[in-house]
Amino acid sequence: MSESEWVIVETFELGDPRALTVKRRWDDIAEDLALYPEANVRLVEDPSGLRLEVSTFVNSYFQGGLGRG
Repeated sequence: MSESEWVIVETFELGDPRALTVKRRWDDIAEDLALYPEANVRLVEDPSGLRLEVSTFVNSYFQGGLGRG
């Protein structure tokens, strides 16, 4: 997936244990949508902290697009 196909859904400070908990919830959502979590949910570390990102496909489901991205 290209960088434009990801949406930031939450940010965390480095070392925040909630980051993995929230990522697991999004992994479960991706599985519920019959998608591979590893291809649709990611936790990215950058100098300012952690970003939890989901694919535009997963995000569009929550925006009412039903996965039409």
